[in-house]
Amino acid sequence: MKALYVYQKERFPIVLNTLLIGVFTGSAMLFSQNLREVAEPISWGVFLPGLAVTFTTFFLLRILDEFKDYEIDKTYRPHLPVHRGVISLSTLRVLGISLWFLQLFFLFRYLPSLWPMYLLIIGYMALMSVEFFVPKWLESKPLLYVFSHMIIVPLVDLFASSLDWSQSQVQAPKGLYILLVVSFLNGCVLEFGRKIKAPENEEFNSYSRRYGIPKSIRIWLISMGFTLGAAWIACSWAGYPLLAHLLLSLIVILALFIGIQFLKNPGIKGSQWIEGVSALWTLVLYLIVGCYPQLVHLSKNLISHL
Repeated sequence: MKALYVYQKERFPIVLNTLLIGVFTGSAMLFSQNLREVAEPISWGVFLPGLAVTFTTFFLLRILDEFKDYEIDKTYRPHLPVHRGVISLSTLRVLGISLWFLQLFFLFRYLPSLWPMYLLIIGYMALMSVEFFVPKWLESKPLLYVFSHMIIVPLVDLFASSLDWSQSQVQAPKGLYILLVVSFLNGCVLEFGRKIKAPENEEFNSYSRRYGIPKSIRIWLISMGFTLGAAWIACSWAGYPLLAHLLLSLIVILALFIGIQFLKNPGIKGSQWIEGVSALWTLVLYLIVGCYPQLVHLSKNLISHL
């Protein structure tokens, strides 16, 4: 248990990821409702099993990466928990298989209609685990590598949205595709943000090392700008007011400020700020895009009771 605690703390923080993936899953369900112009309370009997599947999917991706990148990490990142001897691959294998069986239980018991989308996710994860059978070719094209791996995010988002429309036995609502674009682009923001490092904390596979700090900051900010544009379109599709667009823009302005400061003083704290604002952007993005009407309604209720 101590080994698992250390592992999750360093590689997949349970509390933070539960929050982010919970918002991610609920946002997809509510965005689907908003597109369908229905206002129904989220069924906990659907949401919680769905969250269990989405959460364990992202956890499984983390574990699969430990096996896929073992030799590279052994050479270039010996400080990671597996290579420090904190936890073994065999333990992670048992954990991964346990998580997979847990997914199967929730699907069989609570979400039997979602098997086709789940199999699509598992199939794509299997391809990712072998780098689509062209590992060296993908490794030589880092941006294509990122894009090919980020496709898993909209696939999981499609599954999460289907907790609304499929469980309600209706067609996927028109405009849902823009949410999938948002989740794909935001996955890129997170990936770029976590791999921009300070010179004294550089890693072999970071974008700051591969492209240099100025170019890697530009890539990060451009990906956030594209995500913002897609999020604006999503808000427009769902009929949200201008305020929703402005709230999203504020986080991008904050990211721009942090990026400029990092260019001036590229220290460890600055790189941590970049990773942190990427996580904050993700949280705000899914809250606004998926839950804006519900947040407004909740705010009005709270104010009326004060």
